[in-house]
Amino acid sequence: EKEAFMRQSEQLSTITQMSAGIAHEIKNPLTALKGFMQLGAANPELRDSYNALLLSEVNRIESIVNDFMMLAKPASSKQLEPVNIKQMIDYVLELYQSLIAEKAIKVHTSINCGEFTLESDPNRFKQILINIIKNAIEAVELKGTVCIDVFCDYSEAKIVVKDNGKGLSEERLKRLGEPFFTTKKDGTGLGIMVTRKMVDDLGGTIKYSSEEGKGTCVTIAFPM
Repeated sequence: EKEAFMRQSEQLSTITQMSAGIAHEIKNPLTALKGFMQLGAANPELRDSYNALLLSEVNRIESIVNDFMMLAKPASSKQLEPVNIKQMIDYVLELYQSLIAEKAIKVHTSINCGEFTLESDPNRFKQILINIIKNAIEAVELKGTVCIDVFCDYSEAKIVVKDNGKGLSEERLKRLGEPFFTTKKDGTGLGIMVTRKMVDDLGGTIKYSSEEGKGTCVTIAFPM
């Protein structure tokens, strides 16, 4: 009984923390929206000049809400399908081609899967790759390097994404995945929570290792 009570207390504390975080994150853009709308009501001639700003604040609220929807979604019940890991990685790299070119990033990929096929939910699998590869691309400086290595055997498919960005201190690494703890200027810290949830839903594991000044490495393993 004592254990159950402790567990409930922990859950309540987590919910309280997250609720405060959500309220804070959504309140900021709402305050901006309210201020500009009041300004627009008083000065109609100014209205058009800050439409883009209003839209960007609405987009921010939408993205926070979407991340939470993703966390609340039950595990996918849909049938798993064969997933071509190489095709998925190529797709994600194509998606960020302009950012890769802009930062002159070197991307090295090595995929050793041969005839092995992973059964997965293609949409969630793609989203996991997008979240992790995008983080690596954003983490490196100009002319940085991102390495993507994939190993498959009869028991598991392992995907390792390494970057030579600024890396994280031990203390920051421990906090990775906490709601609203972020290392990005406009981040919400929810991306890593969502990624972990999706990896977990697909029966996989995800590990982060990092060294300040040297970069970060993310290892995901899925059972075959």
